[in-house]
Amino acid sequence: PNFLGRKVSWLHQYISPSILSLYPPDKGEYQEQLLTMAGIIYCNSGLAAAEAVADFAVTMIISTFRHLPWCMGAATFISSSPHSPAREEVFRACHTHATAARHNPRGHTLGLIGFGNIGQHIAAKMGNPAFGMHIAYHDLERKPAAVEAQLRAVFYPDLPSLLRVSDCVVLCT
Repeated sequence: PNFLGRKVSWLHQYISPSILSLYPPDKGEYQEQLLTMAGIIYCNSGLAAAEAVADFAVTMIISTFRHLPWCMGAATFISSSPHSPAREEVFRACHTHATAARHNPRGHTLGLIGFGNIGQHIAAKMGNPAFGMHIAYHDLERKPAAVEAQLRAVFYPDLPSLLRVSDCVVLCT
Protein backbone atom coordinates (compact mmCIF):
# COMPACT_ATOMS: atom_id res chain seq x y z
CA PRO A 1 0.00 0.00 0.00
CA ASN A 2 0.96 3.64 -0.37
CA PHE A 3 2.30 5.84 2.44
CA LEU A 4 -1.08 6.58 4.07
CA GLY A 5 -2.05 2.92 3.87
CA ARG A 6 1.13 1.90 5.68
CA LYS A 7 0.61 4.64 8.25
CA VAL A 8 -2.99 3.58 8.95
CA SER A 9 -2.01 -0.08 9.28
CA TRP A 10 0.85 0.78 11.62
CA LEU A 11 -1.14 3.32 13.64
CA HIS A 12 -4.03 0.96 14.24
CA GLN A 13 -1.94 -1.20 16.59
CA TYR A 14 -1.51 1.74 18.99
CA ILE A 15 -5.00 3.21 19.16
CA SER A 16 -8.59 2.28 19.74
CA PRO A 17 -10.65 2.10 16.57
CA SER A 18 -12.41 5.40 17.26
CA ILE A 19 -9.77 7.82 16.03
CA LEU A 20 -11.03 10.84 14.17
CA SER A 21 -9.58 11.02 10.69
CA LEU A 22 -9.52 14.04 8.40
CA TYR A 23 -7.58 14.23 5.18
CA PRO A 24 -7.78 15.97 1.83
CA PRO A 25 -10.20 14.56 -0.73
CA ASP A 26 -7.55 13.71 -3.31
CA LYS A 27 -6.39 10.64 -1.38
CA GLY A 28 -8.98 8.47 -3.13
CA GLU A 29 -11.29 5.60 -2.28
CA TYR A 30 -8.41 3.26 -1.47
CA GLN A 31 -7.55 5.18 1.71
CA GLU A 32 -11.21 5.43 2.66
CA GLN A 33 -11.46 1.65 2.48
CA LEU A 34 -8.28 1.22 4.54
CA LEU A 35 -9.56 3.55 7.23
CA THR A 36 -12.97 1.88 7.31
CA MET A 37 -11.45 -1.60 7.53
CA ALA A 38 -9.27 -0.40 10.42
CA GLY A 39 -12.40 0.80 12.26
CA ILE A 40 -11.35 4.43 11.96
CA ILE A 41 -14.01 7.08 11.59
CA TYR A 42 -13.59 8.65 8.18
CA CYS A 43 -14.55 12.29 7.67
CA ASN A 44 -13.80 13.56 4.20
CA SER A 45 -14.42 17.25 3.84
CA GLY A 46 -14.74 17.32 0.08
CA LEU A 47 -13.51 20.53 -1.49
CA ALA A 48 -13.96 22.63 1.63
CA ALA A 49 -11.36 25.21 2.61
CA ALA A 50 -8.86 24.40 5.38
CA GLU A 51 -10.71 26.60 7.85
CA ALA A 52 -14.00 24.78 7.25
CA VAL A 53 -12.26 21.43 7.68
CA ALA A 54 -10.65 22.66 10.91
CA ASP A 55 -14.05 23.85 12.17
CA PHE A 56 -15.44 20.38 11.55
CA ALA A 57 -12.49 18.85 13.40
CA VAL A 58 -13.10 21.19 16.35
CA THR A 59 -16.72 20.04 16.44
CA MET A 60 -15.65 16.40 16.45
CA ILE A 61 -13.01 16.96 19.15
CA ILE A 62 -15.49 18.70 21.44
CA SER A 63 -18.08 16.04 20.67
CA THR A 64 -15.62 13.33 21.67
CA PHE A 65 -14.65 14.98 24.96
CA ARG A 66 -18.23 15.88 25.87
CA HIS A 67 -19.86 12.61 24.69
CA LEU A 68 -22.31 14.61 22.59
CA PRO A 69 -23.47 11.68 20.41
CA TRP A 70 -24.56 9.82 23.57
CA CYS A 71 -26.39 12.85 24.96
CA MET A 72 -28.01 13.78 21.66
CA GLY A 73 -29.02 10.18 21.07
CA ALA A 74 -30.59 9.94 24.52
CA ALA A 75 -32.47 13.20 24.01
CA THR A 76 -33.84 12.10 20.66
CA PHE A 77 -34.25 8.37 21.33
CA ILE A 78 -37.19 7.06 19.32
CA SER A 79 -39.21 4.13 20.52
CA SER A 80 -42.60 2.79 19.60
CA SER A 81 -44.18 5.17 22.08
CA PRO A 82 -43.05 8.67 23.06
CA HIS A 83 -43.79 7.83 26.71
CA SER A 84 -42.28 4.34 26.76
CA PRO A 85 -40.17 3.18 29.72
CA ALA A 86 -37.24 2.48 27.32
CA ARG A 87 -37.18 6.09 26.16
CA GLU A 88 -37.17 7.38 29.71
CA GLU A 89 -34.52 4.83 30.76
CA VAL A 90 -32.14 5.85 27.98
CA PHE A 91 -32.56 9.53 28.82
CA ARG A 92 -32.14 9.03 32.58
CA ALA A 93 -29.04 6.87 32.15
CA CYS A 94 -27.37 9.57 30.08
CA HIS A 95 -28.57 12.35 32.39
CA THR A 96 -27.22 10.46 35.42
CA HIS A 97 -23.84 9.41 34.00
CA ALA A 98 -22.88 11.91 31.28
CA THR A 99 -21.47 14.57 33.60
CA ALA A 100 -19.07 12.12 35.24
CA ALA A 101 -18.06 10.56 31.91
CA ARG A 102 -17.36 13.69 29.89
CA HIS A 103 -14.22 15.82 29.96
CA ASN A 104 -13.22 19.38 29.31
CA PRO A 105 -10.66 19.60 26.49
CA ARG A 106 -8.77 22.32 28.41
CA GLY A 107 -5.43 21.08 29.64
CA HIS A 108 -5.54 17.90 27.56
CA THR A 109 -3.11 17.24 24.74
CA LEU A 110 -4.28 17.19 21.15
CA GLY A 111 -2.01 15.12 18.91
CA LEU A 112 -1.99 16.10 15.26
CA ILE A 113 -0.61 13.65 12.74
CA GLY A 114 0.20 15.98 9.89
CA PHE A 115 0.86 19.66 10.45
CA GLY A 116 0.13 21.24 7.11
CA ASN A 117 -2.50 23.87 6.47
CA ILE A 118 -5.38 21.93 8.05
CA GLY A 119 -3.34 20.71 11.03
CA GLN A 120 -2.16 24.25 11.73
CA HIS A 121 -5.72 25.61 11.53
CA ILE A 122 -6.86 22.98 14.03
CA ALA A 123 -3.92 23.83 16.31
CA ALA A 124 -4.75 27.55 16.15
CA LYS A 125 -8.34 26.87 17.16
CA MET A 126 -7.85 24.22 19.86
CA GLY A 127 -4.63 25.64 21.33
CA ASN A 128 -6.01 29.14 21.84
CA PRO A 129 -7.08 30.32 25.32
CA ALA A 130 -10.76 29.60 24.61
CA PHE A 131 -10.14 25.83 24.42
CA GLY A 132 -6.73 25.68 26.09
CA MET A 133 -5.49 22.38 24.69
CA HIS A 134 -1.79 21.55 24.50
CA ILE A 135 -0.76 20.94 20.90
CA ALA A 136 1.58 18.12 19.91
CA TYR A 137 2.31 17.14 16.34
CA HIS A 138 4.17 14.73 14.13
CA ASP A 139 4.92 15.42 10.50
CA LEU A 140 7.46 14.22 7.98
CA GLU A 141 9.19 17.57 8.30
CA ARG A 142 9.44 19.67 11.41
CA LYS A 143 7.93 23.11 10.97
CA PRO A 144 10.00 26.29 11.54
CA ALA A 145 10.44 27.39 15.15
CA ALA A 146 8.36 30.52 14.44
CA VAL A 147 5.35 28.39 13.40
CA GLU A 148 5.73 26.15 16.46
CA ALA A 149 5.98 29.18 18.74
CA GLN A 150 3.00 30.95 17.19
CA LEU A 151 0.81 27.85 17.59
CA ARG A 152 2.43 26.72 20.86
CA ALA A 153 2.99 23.34 19.21
CA VAL A 154 5.52 20.71 20.23
CA PHE A 155 7.07 18.47 17.58
CA TYR A 156 7.42 14.72 18.15
CA PRO A 157 9.81 12.96 15.79
CA ASP A 158 7.86 9.69 15.65
CA LEU A 159 4.29 8.50 16.04
CA PRO A 160 4.78 6.36 19.19
CA SER A 161 6.13 9.36 21.11
CA LEU A 162 3.25 11.54 19.88
CA LEU A 163 0.65 8.93 20.80
CA ARG A 164 2.08 8.52 24.32
CA VAL A 165 1.43 12.18 25.16
CA SER A 166 -1.88 12.62 23.30
CA ASP A 167 -5.34 12.48 24.85
CA CYS A 168 -7.01 12.92 21.46
CA VAL A 169 -5.51 12.34 18.01
CA VAL A 170 -6.55 13.82 14.67
CA LEU A 171 -5.08 12.36 11.50
CA CYS A 172 -4.80 15.23 9.03
CA THR A 173 -2.32 14.16 6.38
